[in-house]
Amino acid sequence: MKRKFLHYLSITLIFLMLFVLTSCFFARDVKEIRMKDDSVIEMTVGDFSYEGKKVILVGQNGSETEIDLQEAMIPEVERLKFYKIGEHDVNVYYTSKIFTTMKIKVNRRDFDDVFELEDATYVYDGQAHKMELNKKLPDGASIDYIYGNSFTEAGEYDVVAVMTKDGYNPKTLNGKLVIEKAEYDTSAIKFDNLTTTYDGNAKMISITGLPEGVKVTYEIYDEAKKVKFNSAINAGTYKVVATFSDTNRNYVKLDDMEATLTINKAIYDMSYVEFIDATKEYDGLNYEPKLEHGSLLPEGVSVEYKCYKDDKLVESNAEAGTYKMVAEFKGDYDNYEEIEPMEATLTVDKKLVVISNIVSIESQTVNYDRKEHALELVNADLLEEKGVTYTFKNNNQTQANEYKVTVTFEINDENSKLDVEQMVAYLIINKIEENVMVLDETSGQEREVSVSDVYIENNTTSRALKIKGLDLEKYIISKCVFYEVVSQTSVSINELENGKQYEYTISFNYVDPVDNRSVTLSPLSGVITYTTT
Repeated sequence: MKRKFLHYLSITLIFLMLFVLTSCFFARDVKEIRMKDDSVIEMTVGDFSYEGKKVILVGQNGSETEIDLQEAMIPEVERLKFYKIGEHDVNVYYTSKIFTTMKIKVNRRDFDDVFELEDATYVYDGQAHKMELNKKLPDGASIDYIYGNSFTEAGEYDVVAVMTKDGYNPKTLNGKLVIEKAEYDTSAIKFDNLTTTYDGNAKMISITGLPEGVKVTYEIYDEAKKVKFNSAINAGTYKVVATFSDTNRNYVKLDDMEATLTINKAIYDMSYVEFIDATKEYDGLNYEPKLEHGSLLPEGVSVEYKCYKDDKLVESNAEAGTYKMVAEFKGDYDNYEEIEPMEATLTVDKKLVVISNIVSIESQTVNYDRKEHALELVNADLLEEKGVTYTFKNNNQTQANEYKVTVTFEINDENSKLDVEQMVAYLIINKIEENVMVLDETSGQEREVSVSDVYIENNTTSRALKIKGLDLEKYIISKCVFYEVVSQTSVSINELENGKQYEYTISFNYVDPVDNRSVTLSPLSGVITYTTT
């Protein structure tokens, strides 16, 4: 440093000697010089500018001449002050003896505005991260980070850096380094819905696959998440909420997770219990329904019985008839499926009253004698004390025929029944020997009717079957049936066609001339050819 100073000093002395020798002639008329502007000149280190700066020369006669400030007017040793920070007096020479002082203030330089700290964002990965200057530091400059520039933990860091260099104002730079929290790897987490069945024990869904260090707590709510429970025991649908906590602030807190816990109702084991149909004979007492193996009913289950008759609930089942017995079960239907009612049939049979060995009726055959005939019930008087009544059907007959006579028995007690409800016998009235007789037109004598006596009388509006010589007071034609011979089709008398042959059957009733009772006689059959003439 000393050698450099001596070098500048020698150069300055030489410059002064030359300046004195060359200007002594011109300086004979100048008595002083001064700066046109005596204010302090602001400048930055080494950046002094001569442009625009003037010096006033004052002559012996007081005249003033303005000239430009020249670099030669300031010795090199004085120009070294341009590189020193602060306020200085710089000597400006016109001659070695004529000089003035220029006041300067040397300021430090400012770094260019191109320098800045680039904001940076990272995701936590356990490694240290730094903020970098966007440009290379100028030669000779250095940068200091006030609060450090190496960060590992997640967070937002305000980084302050100061750039320094000799002759420069320190430059403060600000930036933000963000290390975002990392996301947990949740690929292994399982928190699945669970469906189970009520068994009286608390149920829970446990989460698995949590990252190391993460802790979990559970809360149980109803399905609408309005009611909170300490545990899930009873049947129903629950929402299980998993809330996570950990001590590692470098990871994003896991969001709450939900899963649905469904506890289905259990089913009572009724496999050993039966409700069996029952039958009893009327005895005037109620029947008490009961389950088969009722002692094996599940714990907490009770049964109540009801009886229905004709779909109506009845208090008593003593009367004879058919009843529907219903076993209704009560239990914990909040947690168990309801037990379907069981049904069984109760049949209360009527009490059997035996009369078949007491009374009887026998068939009877008689000949037609114009009198009324009837069958009798043997020991009928014994039925009254048993409350039994009886009625005849088709009894008391006069006409010849075979009659099925029925005796129907009834008992007044609705809760009793008879071993026999009917007895049947036959009343047979034989026909008398009687043929249909007609009056012969030729002989005037009665004879048996023949097919030749049969003819059909045609009137303008209808037809009528006639028999020649028939005594209409004694013999009555009760029925006549016609069949067409070829087709065997049944037709009425008004449907007979001219020229066709018809089979006919005529039924007669004989009217007794004494009591006017009618007796059916044997029919007459034949063939007739119908003609309209």
